[in-house]
Amino acid sequence: MGDLTLIMFVSLLAFVIISKISGRIPKTGRCIDANGETIEAVIVNENRIAEKAVTMKLMDSDGNRYRVKLKDSEAKMWIKGDTVNIKFSEDKKNYRVLFHDYFRNNEERMRENAIKKIEKINPNLFAGRLTECKKENLEAFSNSEVESLTLFVFLTYMRRITSYCVLSAIMTAFFLGWYNIFMPPLKQLILPIILLAISYFVLYTTVMSCKRILKKYAT
Repeated sequence: MGDLTLIMFVSLLAFVIISKISGRIPKTGRCIDANGETIEAVIVNENRIAEKAVTMKLMDSDGNRYRVKLKDSEAKMWIKGDTVNIKFSEDKKNYRVLFHDYFRNNEERMRENAIKKIEKINPNLFAGRLTECKKENLEAFSNSEVESLTLFVFLTYMRRITSYCVLSAIMTAFFLGWYNIFMPPLKQLILPIILLAISYFVLYTTVMSCKRILKKYAT
């Protein structure tokens, strides 16, 4: 079963490499010298995950498509269907998406959109029970002066907790089944145990992050 350990190691390495590549920010939509014509374009996709580099996709009234990749520190939960200004360079070969202006001008609307999603959280499910949040906590959190980005981060963490619970349970069941059937030597157990420990540590840190947010804004 040394092959299993090798596969798990390669999978972990591939995950790290893909994460590095996905975080690269191309120049498309970020031309700093774009000071020519300005148009409006409609956002045609959603941002579902906070703290992650993501591409905002847009389309103008003529059907032309534009895009800009936002850094993890820039991305917020924009509203699909909203319009964003795009400024072209003088030769119209490059453009700059004015997403900072959009976020600044629509903070309250984004906040209201996030609150609607928080109101749908069920405190009795995995994430709710692990974070010990109650309906009263969520209401207090929504009614606080917290900005839309923090609300978005909280929503993302709550979704991740559910995913991490399922993933950790599957990994644990797989590991126990593999161990009971093949009884591998200790050297083959090291990597699987490390991966299991990492999965539970990530789950723990995410739960604690949610608790800290609730404690700060809902008490």
